[in-house]
Amino acid sequence: MLLFFSTIIIINILIAVIILLSNFKVKIENLQVYYSDKYSNIDYNIKIGLYFCNKVPILQFKLNKNDKSKIFSNEEIQTKLKKIIGNINTNKKIQIKDVIPQLKIAKNYLNIEKLKFHLNIDTEDVIFTSYLVGILSIVISNILNKSIRRYNKKNYWYRIQPIYKKQNYIKLNFNSIISIKIVHIISMSKKMGGSKHERASNRRFNVNCYGKY
Repeated sequence: MLLFFSTIIIINILIAVIILLSNFKVKIENLQVYYSDKYSNIDYNIKIGLYFCNKVPILQFKLNKNDKSKIFSNEEIQTKLKKIIGNINTNKKIQIKDVIPQLKIAKNYLNIEKLKFHLNIDTEDVIFTSYLVGILSIVISNILNKSIRRYNKKNYWYRIQPIYKKQNYIKLNFNSIISIKIVHIISMSKKMGGSKHERASNRRFNVNCYGKY
C-alpha cells in the first residue's frame, strides 16, 4: 500500500514538473494569403507541439493545405475571410477598446521567437485603409515590445503597405514562431475571463495614418 501511494505521489510530481517546464509552441511557415473580389487563395504549413523546456518535443502534429485531417478546408477558410472583409467594410468602427485589454494580457505571456511578414492591404474606402494600416502597425509594435525575450534582428521584420485602389484586397506572406508556457496559458485564460467583467474605460483611441509602413 505504501509503495502504491509513493508511486502516485512520484507520478503527480513528474506531471507537475512537466507542466511547469513545458511550452506550447506554434510554428507558422510560409503562410500565404491572397484575397480580392475576384479571386482568393490560402496556402499554409503549421506545426503545433508541446515541448519540454522549450526544446524537447513531447507531442507534435502538422497542418497544411493538403492535409486531409485539417480542421478547416481551404474553401471554409476563404469563406470566413470573405465574411471578415465584408464585416470590416460594413462596420468601419473598429472597437479597439474591446481588444486592447486582451492584447495587454496576452503580450505579457507570449514569447514571439520569430516574426516575419509582409502585408499589402486595401479596402473600398481610402481613409479607412489608412486608419486600418495605422491600427495594425500600432497593435503589432505593442505586442512585439513585450513579447520578445531574446532579440535578433534576423528574426523580426514586418511591413504593412496600403494599396489605395478602392478595392477589397489582401496579400500576406507570414512566418512566425510563438511559444507560451503551459502555466501561463492557465494564468492568461483566468485574467482574460476576468477582464470581460471589468468596467470599460471612457478613453477613446483614435488613429489616423496616411503614410506607408
